[in-house]
Amino acid sequence: MSFYRLDFPIKGLFSPGNRGLSDRELSHYERQIQYMLHDIQGMEEAVDNGRIFCAFPDGEAKERIVCADLSVYEKDGRLSASMEMETTFPFREREETALCDYLQAQFQKGWGNWFQEKPIYVDGGTLTIRLEEPVSYDLMKEKYEITDIPHPKYPWLHRIRALVHVNEQVERGDLGGYVESAKNLSQEGHCWIYNQAICCEGALVTEDARLYDGAIARDSALISGDARMFEQAKAEGNSIVLSGEIKENARVAGGAEIKRTNNGLSPLIGKDSNVYGSVCGGFIINGNILQGETLFNSTEDMIVLEDGKWDVLIKQRKLKPPEQWKNKENRKQEPKEKPPKAPKKGGDCR
Repeated sequence: MSFYRLDFPIKGLFSPGNRGLSDRELSHYERQIQYMLHDIQGMEEAVDNGRIFCAFPDGEAKERIVCADLSVYEKDGRLSASMEMETTFPFREREETALCDYLQAQFQKGWGNWFQEKPIYVDGGTLTIRLEEPVSYDLMKEKYEITDIPHPKYPWLHRIRALVHVNEQVERGDLGGYVESAKNLSQEGHCWIYNQAICCEGALVTEDARLYDGAIARDSALISGDARMFEQAKAEGNSIVLSGEIKENARVAGGAEIKRTNNGLSPLIGKDSNVYGSVCGGFIINGNILQGETLFNSTEDMIVLEDGKWDVLIKQRKLKPPEQWKNKENRKQEPKEKPPKAPKKGGDCR
């Protein structure tokens, strides 16, 4: 996924009297304006609550738009409007230029004035808003920024802050964990670093991966796919974690690889485990996997390593009849139509 954002000024009028509101006065109505904006129905192809893309030409670029969310946010006592777009793939340069030209044309046609037809009922009167033309049509492409908030123990690391809606847990303005530079967390996808978690040095979190609690990724570790790290887990060296969960005090290091199989099962590595080898599929590892060891499980059973001993959690599977047999049984159960009764012979009874 890719993220784009366009900010523009917002003005408000209060009735009775059509009195213009100052920036600080308008900021008091952030919640009411937000409710109004998200109560507008958008187009079917994408969530477009501002209805700005209704006239956007059909084509590949439009098909990439997953959502276009129009909202407002307050910063330094001033309320601004923002449109956040999420796309399946980044726009090409010519597509981005065409998009900016389209947005500019919509503003010039009075799209921003359309919201004055949507009254917002507040205490003492009615509020209407107008969205004004942006100062610049350059689309912001970053989903997060690195703040000036240093780590209390490692001051060269700084917290991140979301600039857009990142995923189901992270809204714009939410603070995240710590990074050393923008190279540690991808600006693409729904990946995120939470709480006190750290990604530093040459490590990278990308795609839909998440770091929680006090987890640490460092050296040249890659945390990607749908991988999750919790508690005090660590990824070090040239390790690659593409799926599964690393939790508690577990550590993957060296050339470790953690992956899932085609059946969708991923490893769970916990306790004080140290993994240097390759683990792929349904495993629960509470122990050490040495360099050069390769564990592969393509079954639906979970293979468990606990205190140096191996065990298996077998997935119970019921016998299922084949489709041919089920169709035959269904035909047996279908009620048979009774033949029509023959008319009785004989004369009329009077």
